[in-house]
Amino acid sequence: MDLILIRHARAFERDPLRWPDDARRPLTEEGVRDFRRLAKRLGRVVPSVELVESSAFERAWATAELLRQRTGWPKPMRAERLEPDADEGLSPERMQALVRSISAMNGLRTVAWIGHEPMLSALASLLLTGSQRGMRIDFTKGAALALRIDQMPRSNKATDASSVIGCAELLWMLTPRMVRRMR
Repeated sequence: MDLILIRHARAFERDPLRWPDDARRPLTEEGVRDFRRLAKRLGRVVPSVELVESSAFERAWATAELLRQRTGWPKPMRAERLEPDADEGLSPERMQALVRSISAMNGLRTVAWIGHEPMLSALASLLLTGSQRGMRIDFTKGAALALRIDQMPRSNKATDASSVIGCAELLWMLTPRMVRRMR
């Protein structure tokens, strides 16, 4: 399975006066513009995705909708597990839950997840190296990273999910800055 991890596009800075609920903080105009360009390229690199899941936070959901509009990928589905939480999404239990989710998708060819940092880079590092801190990934806003996960478990046992840890292959990474330079 190929797993495309996408960090939400550039959003406004945190401002408790404007957005008391940080989940409602929107994308900036520049973030939308940059991500539209990236999404167009992404649609060429990955023309077909079977499942798109996103955090329901406004900035991630808007990014997922831009992807759908520019790539023709499926309508995003809300995935609460991709939303940030108080521990920044890095607890071992949270990471294991994400890994189990990946294992449960056995049989799908390409899945896209739209979420937040630092969870996305920690997950990518865990899948690539076996450790959340095994690899430093500069996951900029609006960037996409593709992983190939070949060793999917053959059964549905929760303990089998660990077989995907450290077995992923990094296929590519695309950032808004790279896309701006491609003109």
